[in-house]
Amino acid sequence: MNGCCYDTLIGPLERWRLKNTRRELLGALEGQILDLGAGTGANFAFFQNPSQVVAAEPDPELRRQADRRRPEGLTLLDSRAEDLPFDNESFDHVITTLVLCTVDDLEISLQQIHRVLKPEGRLHFLEHLRGDGFIGTLHDVCTPAWSKIAGGCHLNRRTLQTLRESGFSLEAHHTAFKFLGTPFEIGSARKKP
Repeated sequence: MNGCCYDTLIGPLERWRLKNTRRELLGALEGQILDLGAGTGANFAFFQNPSQVVAAEPDPELRRQADRRRPEGLTLLDSRAEDLPFDNESFDHVITTLVLCTVDDLEISLQQIHRVLKPEGRLHFLEHLRGDGFIGTLHDVCTPAWSKIAGGCHLNRRTLQTLRESGFSLEAHHTAFKFLGTPFEIGSARKKP
């Protein structure tokens, strides 16, 4: 999703709910942090110690916008979730906010996250999920077209299920809010040994 499209589609939702949800997710994190799929840098304002944050964003336009928001000390680089250029067990925390819906291969991305997390590391996420019932069916029908205009976003990803299947143990998580019937889930997962 290019920067103009992101601001148009997500800007109102950002002001209405996402800003406070990001604060809840990120406010108390310490240690080495990877902000995966940093987008336009919406998370940057909520990190307590930016010098401990590495932000990865593969889209050049989104990365340019993120660079304008980048606080001193925060490292911003070009990297896809499926091919992270970091040593094993490099990070205490990996953050994903509205990114797991857009990765090309969710399973490989989660394997990479698992690999770069330290043994006691945690994945912290804010992700929208496939809805239940009619909404879920609507997500299935709309995803092919939506994905083309929204930067590869898949409305119908079953992210929590895939997390469990990819070597993570879900900890605290809850639906932060619903938008047009779509649940936005916030929480954390610990990597299994």
